[in-house]
Amino acid sequence: MTRRNRIVGLKNNNDVWCTFDEQIYEIMVSFYKNLFTSAHLPASRIVLDAISPSSTDEMNADLIKVFTRTEVEFALKHMEPLKAPGPDVSTLIDHDRRGWRDSEIDRNFLPSKVAIIKAIPLSFSMSADSIYWPKTPDGIYSIKSRYKLILKEDGKDVAGVATANVMKGVWSRIWKLKVPNRVRNLL
Repeated sequence: MTRRNRIVGLKNNNDVWCTFDEQIYEIMVSFYKNLFTSAHLPASRIVLDAISPSSTDEMNADLIKVFTRTEVEFALKHMEPLKAPGPDVSTLIDHDRRGWRDSEIDRNFLPSKVAIIKAIPLSFSMSADSIYWPKTPDGIYSIKSRYKLILKEDGKDVAGVATANVMKGVWSRIWKLKVPNRVRNLL
């Protein structure tokens, strides 16, 4: 004979023992509704206040400041162990002839890519390279500009059609379902 656990009664918020199925159901629904609402935020504030921060205001300010051109150039020039595998572009260029080193390109790339690479015109000016971020008017990279770019990309699917409103509608319908909150949280 298998034994089954059964809730035969619960105490309500007034500390009264309830044994009817309808009463037990209401107590359980009320418990989970309260569990998943923001009414308990002051308790979480107590927990957060008890945690001592590991970074100072000065450290946080340093983390969010705009990068200078010098810092970006330094980082780019010193990322040797982390850079992508493959040849540096400079090894693919014959600087004396001012053209591509065909043998290097043929050796390092797939045949389908070789023609594309060789079709890229090389500059004959001797000007120095510069670093430019095309997503800001002044060409200087910032976390804010990257964040805006990410938001813009996340709001579009592969075909470029905005999906943010569609998802908003889906979530709105989920939260309007007449089911206990614990069920919504599983979706």
